[in-house]
Amino acid sequence: MNRFEQKSYRQIHAELGIALQTVDYHMMKALALLRAELNDRY
Repeated sequence: MNRFEQKSYRQIHAELGIALQTVDYHMMKALALLRAELNDRY
């Protein structure tokens, strides 16, 4: 939602009804996984 729909973390938190900290946690985790996968490939 953040990357494809250009929604802020605050907008995502309001839309999904989850804590802002939860949005931040999941974004950090997803980006770390993507970074690790890309580093493994290149």
